[in-house]
Amino acid sequence: STETKEYGLTFAEPTAPTKEATAEYTYTFNGWLLDGVAYDFDTAVTGNITLIADWTATKNSYTVTFNSNGGTAVASQTVEYGSTFTQPSAPTKEATAEYTYTFAGWLLDGVAYDFDTVVTGNITLVASWTETPVEPEEPELPATYTVTFNSNGGSTVNAQTVEEGTKATEPIAPTKSATAEYTYTFNGWLLDGVAYDFDTVVTGDITLVAKWTATKNSYTVTFDSNGGTAVASQTVEYGLVFTEPVAPTKEATAEYTYTFNGWLLDGVAYDFDTVVTGNITLVADWTATKNSYTVTFVVDGQTASTETKEYGLTFAEPTAPTKEATAEYTYTFNGWLLDGVAYDFDTAVTGNITLVADWTATKNTYTVTFIVDGTDYSSETVEYGSVFTEPTAPTKDATAEYTYEFAGWLLNGSAYDFDTVVTGNITLIADWTATKNTYTVTFDSNGGTAVASQTVEYGSTFTQPSAPTKEATAEYTYEFAGWLLDGVAYDFDTLVTGDITLVADWTATPVPVEPPVEPESLTVTYTGTVVAGGTFDPDSIHITLTYSDDSTEEIDAFDVEYWYNGFQIPDMYFVFGEDLIGELEITVKYLGLETTVIIEVVEPPVEPEEPENIPVTDVVLNANSVELIIGETYQLTATIIPNNATIVNVRWTTSDESVATVDANGNVTAVGEGIAVIFVETVDGGYKAGCAITVSANTPSVPEQPETPEAPQGGCGSAIGSVLIPSMVALIGAGIVVVKKKRK
Repeated sequence: STETKEYGLTFAEPTAPTKEATAEYTYTFNGWLLDGVAYDFDTAVTGNITLIADWTATKNSYTVTFNSNGGTAVASQTVEYGSTFTQPSAPTKEATAEYTYTFAGWLLDGVAYDFDTVVTGNITLVASWTETPVEPEEPELPATYTVTFNSNGGSTVNAQTVEEGTKATEPIAPTKSATAEYTYTFNGWLLDGVAYDFDTVVTGDITLVAKWTATKNSYTVTFDSNGGTAVASQTVEYGLVFTEPVAPTKEATAEYTYTFNGWLLDGVAYDFDTVVTGNITLVADWTATKNSYTVTFVVDGQTASTETKEYGLTFAEPTAPTKEATAEYTYTFNGWLLDGVAYDFDTAVTGNITLVADWTATKNTYTVTFIVDGTDYSSETVEYGSVFTEPTAPTKDATAEYTYEFAGWLLNGSAYDFDTVVTGNITLIADWTATKNTYTVTFDSNGGTAVASQTVEYGSTFTQPSAPTKEATAEYTYEFAGWLLDGVAYDFDTLVTGDITLVADWTATPVPVEPPVEPESLTVTYTGTVVAGGTFDPDSIHITLTYSDDSTEEIDAFDVEYWYNGFQIPDMYFVFGEDLIGELEITVKYLGLETTVIIEVVEPPVEPEEPENIPVTDVVLNANSVELIIGETYQLTATIIPNNATIVNVRWTTSDESVATVDANGNVTAVGEGIAVIFVETVDGGYKAGCAITVSANTPSVPEQPETPEAPQGGCGSAIGSVLIPSMVALIGAGIVVVKKKRK
């Protein structure tokens, strides 16, 4: 079994195990060993442990038992497994009147035992004896007589030889087989017709005769109604006749009706004048008549036709009926239903059935036609008794002078009410209202100040608006030159016949222009070196572009071209080989300008030999516990042991981020009231140490600052210390135990 325990706790000793004995040994449990030493269950757990059961093996002893088989007793022996034992002194066995006995040795399972055999279990040896018969003396024999038993037709009874002056033993009563007519009961033995007394002393040969009482037999007549109603059996004396019972009845099935024909014995009609000579069973004989059934066809509650069919036959589907349509519905015949389900005419008839005609009633529909200006606009099919949705209002193309507004639908010159249910075909005519059009004159100031549009009725003129103005640009000043329609000066006496857009016309006067600023020179510096086998360092290249007005711009090192000896370096990640070691003149090109820069390619450094790996063996902190108030910080410092360990990287974690957090450098920040444990864990070996952080709103006490130990000294900073400070007690009470362990 296994058990998980927190660091520093003890655990109860489990129930002692048992170990099954072998033929050679029995095992006694002595306790649990840790590394070969008896384990003390008061010891606190400080790491994973494995306890081994300790056993004492005792060599088994077995019992050899001697069964003298009627002879003098021989004491049993106790023998250790794998040993032999001494053959005991031979027993003796007292002679009987018939035999004298000589000891012939010891047997194991009927075979002579070899005393050189080692013992591997309990055994019992049985004494073997040789019997020698004793010659008897011949006594004087008394006179004997024979008692003979005549069973008088019964079973045989053996004769007895009886000594003179003694009595015969009454034998077991004989039996006598019954005949068809009689059954026989034994009533005793007769001597010369008189019942014999077996207490009488025999004085000569005698013959005893069996006496029997004959009883006439009765027999049972059983009536098997063969599926009909039950008929009681009758008991009849041998040689008599019996009365024929009342005829049974047999319930008709769906397929047959049954008529009783009489009783059969072994398939033959029984004669009730026959005398009974044994048990008999009479079987009812039936005539089965196949049933016929009526199929009725019902149409709309009326019987349309009927048909008679024999059980198990099918019948043809009749000609489909028709049903006259109404104004509201048209009817379609779907078929015949039996109990609401479509009837399958391949189904055999098994009883009277009524098939009902099934109809689908389809509600009639009518056409509503919409006419717009003498032309079919649309139509709609509407179910009888329903209303229909007014269609989307039609539109009528406006003329230049008029716009037409839809005023509704007319039926026979009157406005149609769309809440009216449809009862026939109807035609609705669109009704229109004509309104004289107005048009919008829009003024596009073409970059100038906004000019409001005007609304003008068809066939009218409009007032010319005030001239707009247009702001000058760096290149031009603008003067308003009038309004254009499709590029032609507009005449404001023209009648409006549609929407128009007038565009402002401007005269542009150029403004004198200053000469442009152009890039003039390129400056490049490289502050680093390139290691042979390596590439440029982009951060070491500095490129400055100077313009004609003496302004400058820093250029990204990736945006220029680099050339060497007429060869363009493909990108910043070009690898400089060892053949290029020395000073190289690199040409830099950008925007048609170019300059050179000297780059030094140096030999790669010699790789140092791989140092010996010195593993971490422990880690300790600079504090066991710290008390802070919310918002304060504290720097924890981890010391790696030994101090010359190769890998000194550590990870910082907190048991409760709502109380205290820690960054990658061990800087602790108090977040909320409570207690948290800050852990440090070495990357090499997974060694851990912890510090209890108590956070409150009160002024904290000065944290304990133990000296950095040369080796782990216990406490919250390493394993479990010999003294628990109050903060640590609070942590244990909260179920948090700081444990230092090596990661496996």
